[in-house]
Amino acid sequence: MTKSIYILILLLCSSFTSAQSDYWQQHVEYKINAQLDTSTHIIKAECGIQYFNNSPDSLDRIYFHLWANAFSNKTSSFADQALKMGMTDYYFADDSELGGYQEITVALSSEEGELQLIYLDDQKEIAYLPIKEGVPPGEEICLMFYYELKIPNYFARLGKSNNLYNMVAWYPKPAVYDRNGWHTFPYLSMGEFYSEFANYEVTLSAPKGNTIAHSGYETKRYTNNDYQYKETRLENAHDYAWFVSPDFIIEEEKVTLNNNQIVDVKIYRKPDDTIWSEAMLYTKQVLIYMADYMGDYPYSTLSIVQGEDSGLVGAMEYPSIKIIKNVRASDALEYYIAHEVGHAWFYAAIGSNERDESYFDEGLTSFLEQKYTADYHEGDNYQNSKLPSFLLGSDKPVLRHFTEGQICRHLHQPLTTPVAELSTINYGLNAYQIGSTLIAHTESLLGFNKVREILRSFYTEWKFKHPIYKDLLSHVEKESKINLSGYNDILAGHAVDASISKVAGGKITITNKGKSEIMMPLLITYEDGTTERENVNPSQQDLILEKYKNIKSAILDPDQTSLDINPENNRYPRPGIGVRIFTGFDSPSKKDIYLSPLIGYNSYDGIMLGLSMYNSTFPAKNLKWNITPFYGFDSGQLVGQSWISYDTKFKSDKIRKIQYRLGIKSFSIANNEDANIQLRYIRIDPCVTLHHYHNPA
Repeated sequence: MTKSIYILILLLCSSFTSAQSDYWQQHVEYKINAQLDTSTHIIKAECGIQYFNNSPDSLDRIYFHLWANAFSNKTSSFADQALKMGMTDYYFADDSELGGYQEITVALSSEEGELQLIYLDDQKEIAYLPIKEGVPPGEEICLMFYYELKIPNYFARLGKSNNLYNMVAWYPKPAVYDRNGWHTFPYLSMGEFYSEFANYEVTLSAPKGNTIAHSGYETKRYTNNDYQYKETRLENAHDYAWFVSPDFIIEEEKVTLNNNQIVDVKIYRKPDDTIWSEAMLYTKQVLIYMADYMGDYPYSTLSIVQGEDSGLVGAMEYPSIKIIKNVRASDALEYYIAHEVGHAWFYAAIGSNERDESYFDEGLTSFLEQKYTADYHEGDNYQNSKLPSFLLGSDKPVLRHFTEGQICRHLHQPLTTPVAELSTINYGLNAYQIGSTLIAHTESLLGFNKVREILRSFYTEWKFKHPIYKDLLSHVEKESKINLSGYNDILAGHAVDASISKVAGGKITITNKGKSEIMMPLLITYEDGTTERENVNPSQQDLILEKYKNIKSAILDPDQTSLDINPENNRYPRPGIGVRIFTGFDSPSKKDIYLSPLIGYNSYDGIMLGLSMYNSTFPAKNLKWNITPFYGFDSGQLVGQSWISYDTKFKSDKIRKIQYRLGIKSFSIANNEDANIQLRYIRIDPCVTLHHYHNPA
């Protein structure tokens, strides 16, 4: 690229900075030439990086991520996390299956001689480059990296799996420098990325007979001896990925969106996979729907790649290209396509910090995916569709039940917890379920059209920038005039438990029994049949509302989006008794009692038929009871057992809960009809159990 173009970019960045008050962000230009040798599994590359310092600070160093070195040994942060997650394939891998940078040198483009990378630790994933003269505000520096990278076997994202090469995290990337300073972190499987927006000019080459799928768009292709070459471009992106396989066939269509934008859609798949034959249909549906909901798709191309069924990650998003694997059914393929395409808006264009705030991009993307599923499948929820209907109890998403269960059991970890300290289940629930539920709750407060309007305006304002979650909340509050401060309570791990504690005539009293002061919708039905819906904000003091008509019924959080851990007390009158068979997720509209027929046997009562009755399945209640009578056919006696327990929970890093339990059981211990002897025992078991807190990570 010529010097005049760089100056133009710099001027544009300068005007961009002044127009955005005190907001600024760095910018990078990449020019990469990379060749893959499939016989040695090595990439040889030259990577030119022009780094623009748009910050108000003079930089005496630039930090770089060399994430491929996570696979160079078995003591990396990735290796530690994989072992904690129970994924042992990397731990037991042969040294020949590992990879990473074999050689890497750095030089200033304008000078001869090498520069010295300073590594922060023995893993060599994070390094900094001292800049002798510094990079003043408004200036840039041009660097050249020369390296060889051995592709490891596939364990997570980067790697070779059968004939497929997954080239991600395959080039040196400057760490983000923003309003909070440098952001450096190791490569992890559970925990994603944060990178600077850039323009890419990339030439890729691989042996003839292979197909190359890549980010961005192709500008030229040619062959030379035994290699094929592709010259490509990608603008306004913070990553670039490519995939190479001899097994791909390509489906391609030009898709016109509702705003007349034309997107070149490609599917790279295996020819004999009938499930993937529907991939183009799903991709077009998803793309049209989400562009209609969110606004312009941020790129001119969209590629979906069929991955090999191996490794830790089932699907992964990169700007303008997505890879999906481990798919066994067409509805699962549609689900993954919906989610990964949704990341074009939240992750690719809205470049939030995925490592610190995974609930930002994953939550909003999950929300979009759920909107698509509900629209195309008439209200169905993909999570719920995998379970028999008798288990559900309501249309609340299954994972929302699990989230509330984790909170009830005090096993939940705050969303502000560092990724490396999160358990696998809490990472998934925090990022995907709580993140999406907060947006669904906002829609419950404001309505479909208003939330769509707000998300579109947020996207327009922050497109190709680095917002934090606080920026999103501030934008929603500004556009809607509602108070979302309670969302910060949820991020901090505080439970939601609001209750309609009293209704008398036209007066309704709402009590906050939890520590989160989240705004909720209140749906009131009056005795004359009319209804009213308004948003209320239960605080630590009782909220008393005076109405002009007598109230027949009232429901707090009627759409079940607040993550309230005790939805039964959200209703007036209180829910009646409902009877259900076996087990299931509790229904908020009834006090469920579960019945399960049982058969048993002992030497004195003989074969026994019984019925177990209990009040709690999932999420678990504080007060739980179980009554299980049996009839013994040999003894002719009614026998059985029952228990009742109550949990007192603590928000402590030492004690999770104290459980008080009283049990009673009675069965026969002798039965001799000839001697007219029939004995039975009665045992009463009082018990107090102290449950210590343990770090679930």
